[in-house]
Amino acid sequence: MKTFGLVLFLFLLVNTSFGQGWYWEGITNGVNTKNYAMPKMLKSVEGTKEENIIRFDKKHIITINHSKKTYTVMTFEELEKMLKGANSAMAEMAEQLKNMPEEQRKMVEEMMKKNLPSGEEKNDYHVQKTKDVETISGYKCVKYVVTKDKEEYLTIWATTDIKGIESLKNDMTEYYQKIESLTPQFGKAISEGMKSVEGFPIKTVGMKYSSLVTKVEKHNSAPSEFEVPKGYTKVKAD
Repeated sequence: MKTFGLVLFLFLLVNTSFGQGWYWEGITNGVNTKNYAMPKMLKSVEGTKEENIIRFDKKHIITINHSKKTYTVMTFEELEKMLKGANSAMAEMAEQLKNMPEEQRKMVEEMMKKNLPSGEEKNDYHVQKTKDVETISGYKCVKYVVTKDKEEYLTIWATTDIKGIESLKNDMTEYYQKIESLTPQFGKAISEGMKSVEGFPIKTVGMKYSSLVTKVEKHNSAPSEFEVPKGYTKVKAD
């Protein structure tokens, strides 16, 4: 799972109750996804080739490749180091740009602005609950708009129709705040949005990302569903 997809997946889970099991499915960036949640354990299945398991009890993330029958394991500590390294690399690149000729520097900065996050948290984010109501996937949803520097940045359609799914925030809080602090370039926007959203996000669009939940139901998954299948080989993460 790409870093942004992983972070948003985690933030979406902030509104999920872990006192019981839940299952939801939908389409994320054109790919069919299935998600399973049990206390301290989460799983996201993308298509038929890959799935990601987040174990809060063991503080690690497992990525499984079914095509190759391989898997990787990344601890929360390793993820933190990776994200810090990415932010450090961005800062170093910004320093190098200062020594470039002005015309070349502006061209590179424009390319970076379009394709890479800035790594800074100086933007002004605001969340507005609108009066727009729409039925999406059979649920009555209210539209929320997250703006960055007064420009629309993220749109979230959320429902309060799914009873019992609004009380999580406990298992996720510490990790959620850490991810936000390490990825302010998009974590802040999602963070502010999710803090202000009432209910469960059914549709989320923005930042070259789109997610539509088509089905949600209570579902208790067996512990084995959050383990690596037998016969799979552990490999190093790319």
